[in-house]
This record gives sequence, structure tokens and C-alpha cells, in this order.
Amino acid sequence: MLKVVLGSVVALFLGFGFISGGDATATEVRVETAKEGTMNVALLEAHYAECMKKFDGYAQSTRACVGASFDEQDAYLNKLWADIKAKLESRKENPEAFATLLEAQRQWLGYRDASCRFYYDMDGTIWRMLARDCRFNVVQGRLKVLEHFYTSLLDMDL
Repeated sequence: MLKVVLGSVVALFLGFGFISGGDATATEVRVETAKEGTMNVALLEAHYAECMKKFDGYAQSTRACVGASFDEQDAYLNKLWADIKAKLESRKENPEAFATLLEAQRQWLGYRDASCRFYYDMDGTIWRMLARDCRFNVVQGRLKVLEHFYTSLLDMDL
């Protein structure tokens, strides 16, 4: 029974494919890429998948890898948010449109934090890794919505 459980856990880790160590320079470049506006949801997903392809069995390395992905997401979210706000202002849209979006974003932050809380409440290291994966996916979902909204604003200018 123990072999089956351990085998399942190892397969799960390998399936997630967490990377060992962390390349600070690569992380800084990716965060800068997100801030400069050359980032997009697909690229974030590719970086996360690349990060998860390698697994050395150590929780510390997974935290570094996933932490770098969270930094990328946060930088892109902040850049996308600023771009949406600027675009709405340049179009002289009703100020209530941005206020509505801002309120939705505030509610989403609560949703983001609550969505994966279950994993953090469980005992064991594997749950923390699942929580990080959950958070990545929840944020990616929001980024897709905001990216689509921003793209729609750009398309309206054509």
C-alpha cells in the first residue's frame, strides 16, 4: 500500500515537473518582459510549463520555480491593468466603466485568495504544491479575461 501511495505521489510530482533551483537572471528578464508589454497569457503558460518539466524532488526548488511564475503573472497583471485604464481614459469612456471594472477586480482578488485556500488548509507538502498550481490557474483565468477585454478595446479603435 505504501508503495502505491509513494508511487502516486512521485508520479504526481513528475507530472507537475517542477524545476530545480532558480535562475534569478532568467526570472528578472521574464518579469521585465511582462512589464514592457511583450508578455501574454500564452507565454506565461509556456514559461510555467517549462518550469514544471523538470523535477528534482525538493520542495525548495519548486517554490523558487513557481514563485518566479507568480512574479511574472503579477507584473503582467499590473501592466495589463494600467494599459486598460489608460485605454479607457484615452477613449474618454464613462468613468463608471472603469469603476465597475475596479470593483470586479477587488472582488476577484478575494475569489483568488479563497479559491485555493482548501489546499493550504490540508496537511502535507504535496498540498502546498497543488495550492500553487491552483493559484497559477486562477490568475491565468483572470489574465485571459483582462487580456480579451484589452484586445477588444484595441479592436474598437480600428
